[in-house]
Amino acid sequence: MRAQPTIRARPLLRFGEPPQACESSEQAGSFSLTDSSEQAGSFSLTTLATPAALHDYFNLAVTTTVVVLVMLAHTVHPRWNRPLAIVMCAYLVLDSAWLAIQPEIFGGGSAGGGALTIMGHHLAALVVALHAATWPIHTPFVCHMAVVELNTLVLTAKRTVTIGGTLVTSTLHAIFVASWVVTRLIWFPFLCVKLSLIGGYPSLARRLVCTVSLLALTVLQFVWTWNFCVPPEKQVALR
Repeated sequence: MRAQPTIRARPLLRFGEPPQACESSEQAGSFSLTDSSEQAGSFSLTTLATPAALHDYFNLAVTTTVVVLVMLAHTVHPRWNRPLAIVMCAYLVLDSAWLAIQPEIFGGGSAGGGALTIMGHHLAALVVALHAATWPIHTPFVCHMAVVELNTLVLTAKRTVTIGGTLVTSTLHAIFVASWVVTRLIWFPFLCVKLSLIGGYPSLARRLVCTVSLLALTVLQFVWTWNFCVPPEKQVALR
């Protein structure tokens, strides 16, 4: 679903150094795996009114809804997978339109890329979500794919939380890094392979399109991770 925001990358997780998060209202929509809490808890109506801040609150509302639906599908009944798939499709279309109108909310030229990278991610995610929403045999897998949105929710909360100071932002950052590794670098690649190999696709063409989309999403997440961890001169160029 949600692509990762533009990332202001720097070398991270050096031995002996705790990860730090770099955030400012000017960098809304960006994040890194390094953390500074100088602006933690800062808030103003001016900041809230910026397009990037409004986009963050929009994402916070949507990802909260998605995470709730994921939990319902896992713990209550699989029928919640279809509403989840529909919400994801709607979100991806709306967010892509927003990015097309206001691409500046993601900046550009940084390790995570700008609006073009995010829209490419959204297109691949939309292909997979739309397939799941329209092919009942595979609809139950939606809640497994959407587990990664727990990571997106933590990231968005870290950018929008205005109370608790350093302790809260540092805790959210630690959860963000851990959930990034578990959900995006371990769980999602495993699921990508599984969904590419299972049967039940209505046609070979649909299988190939979904497989290519899943592979693109997986590769992009590893590229982002590489860019987070290396100096700018070694990063993969994203737009």
